Amino acid sequence: MKKLSLKALVICAAPLSLTGCFQNAIDCDSREATSRISSDFRSNLENKLPPGAMDFISDISVTEIVTLKADTDAGLKSCEAKVVVRAKDSEEFAYQNIRYTNQTVKGGTEESRTIYDFVDTFSYIDKYVFDIVRDSYYQREAEQVGLKTSEQFLAYRDASNTITTSTSKKSEIVKRNSTLTADLQVLEPKVSSFISSVRSGKTATQPNDFIDTAPVTVDPQKSITRKLISKYIEFDTAVTNKSTKAIDSITLHAYVYLDNSNTPIREGVYASIKLESGLNPGETRVAKISIDPADHLINDFTETTAWKKAKTTTIVLRPVSMRNDEGREIEFDSRRSNFGIEETTKIGSITWDSYISALNELQINKKLLIELDNKITKAQQTLAKLKAS
Repeated sequence: MKKLSLKALVICAAPLSLTGCFQNAIDCDSREATSRISSDFRSNLENKLPPGAMDFISDISVTEIVTLKADTDAGLKSCEAKVVVRAKDSEEFAYQNIRYTNQTVKGGTEESRTIYDFVDTFSYIDKYVFDIVRDSYYQREAEQVGLKTSEQFLAYRDASNTITTSTSKKSEIVKRNSTLTADLQVLEPKVSSFISSVRSGKTATQPNDFIDTAPVTVDPQKSITRKLISKYIEFDTAVTNKSTKAIDSITLHAYVYLDNSNTPIREGVYASIKLESGLNPGETRVAKISIDPADHLINDFTETTAWKKAKTTTIVLRPVSMRNDEGREIEFDSRRSNFGIEETTKIGSITWDSYISALNELQINKKLLIELDNKITKAQQTLAKLKAS
């Protein structure tokens, strides 16, 4: 005999349907009280158990019920009961201890609505009840689909669910991939020259909507200049203002690669473009890009052996912010707060980010499609074996 119980937790739950149970005084062992409790349990089980599982339940009854005197003395009307659920053709049963409480008694009268106080009264009883009818239920389900055992039915059910969910997921991914492919067709022409420049060893700025810089070759030795006590990497390039605001300066991060390495010798080092007299919208001018090689003001990668021996240098510049002709600094694709008022200061998106995001998602989705196809194939093979048996 299997005896299953739930631990009762004294936490107030939402009002339920045990209404009008008592007329003038709480009577825990009244026929109506026990009937309503049993009815509530049956109603909840019918909603929560798999279709047809109730066919294997023989009885739902209240076997014990007492009045809680402490609550009565406190002006509440409460009972505690034990509900037992039994399985057909079996000695197995499950039970749940519950407590239900009428609303506060006022002026000698009683509110009719009753609430349950144990939060798990109806939260877990369906699982424990299903445990005592599981074998019989799955055996009948197996016979209905032409199988012999409950184990075979569970394998059949899992395989069928895998095919259904995987097929649905495939449809979503295929639809999403169609959108990503269309996006990439628009973005690829905007980033193709950047990709070609970097692959050929030239320095270039990640594509964006507010600035263009002409790709240039940076000599690792000749680009070094000294300003005061610091060394800087400096080179000239044509800069085009694609934004709608005049630009005084641009802040960038520089990612420095040596001799076609896939790993930068430094990431996110400070770089800047200063534009005398401002760069008007649509204007192109040769300007100087300056990169500070110092790392936290201590380590200078231009002093390393790798830098001194390098034959080629490729620098990927990533725009961070700009200062317009009003002297206001604006971070790209960000939201800033001025005097407690949030406002969007976005002046242009970084096209490269959109391109990489779409490309990465598409590549991940293609792998997911292969995994889903493998799951579906395996599930179909399982169904075929079950049918053959």
